[in-house]
Amino acid sequence: EECQLTAVDEVYVEQDEDGHIEKQICRVRVFFISFLTGMPQVELGVNDMTRMGLEVVGRHDILPVPTEQWIRYEDIEFHHVVDKKAFEAEDHIIKFQPPDACYIEVMRFRTRPPKARELPIQARCSFQIIGQKVEIKADVMIPYHATKAWGQVPCEDVAVRIPLPECWIYQFRTEKHNMSLSQVRGALSTGNINLGTRMG
Repeated sequence: EECQLTAVDEVYVEQDEDGHIEKQICRVRVFFISFLTGMPQVELGVNDMTRMGLEVVGRHDILPVPTEQWIRYEDIEFHHVVDKKAFEAEDHIIKFQPPDACYIEVMRFRTRPPKARELPIQARCSFQIIGQKVEIKADVMIPYHATKAWGQVPCEDVAVRIPLPECWIYQFRTEKHNMSLSQVRGALSTGNINLGTRMG
C-alpha cells in the first residue's frame, strides 16, 4: 500500500531593471499516485484559510501539526474523480477515489503571494557587449528568510533561460564549409586534408 503526493509551485514574475516586482502570478498543481488494494476513498486536506482551526488527524493520540502558512484558493480546477459537492459541503475536504497506479493531477489553483516579501529565489542577468564579443552573466540567489523558514533545501536541475534578440543569434553561430567530392580528392592528393577531421 503506497500513496505519493507531489505539489508543484509555478511562479511567473516580471521585474524592472532595478529588481522591483511589476507583476507576479502563482499557481499550484497537486499530483497524486497510489498503489492501493480495491478502490478506497482518499481524503485530502490543504492548508486553506477556511480550514484554519479545523486541523484534525485520523488517530487521536497524534497531535495535529500547526502551520502558519495559510493560503486562499482562487480559480480551483479539479480532476473528474474529485467529489466537488463534498468539497463545498464538508469544509473543503477533498474526497476522491484514485485510479490504481495512475499519475493524475488532482487539482490546480491560483494563490496570491504575500505582499512586501522577497521572492524565494531571485535571478539577475547582466549583459556586456565588447565589439563582437557578448558576455552574459546570471546570478541565482536565495534570500535569507527562505533558508531560515524552510532550511537548506537542495536544488536539482536548475535551468536559466535567457531570451536573446534575433539579431544576436548570428553572434553565436560558426560557419561550416562544405567541400565537393572533387575538392576532397584534390586535397587528398596534395595532402592538405586531415582525415580525422569531421567535415560539416
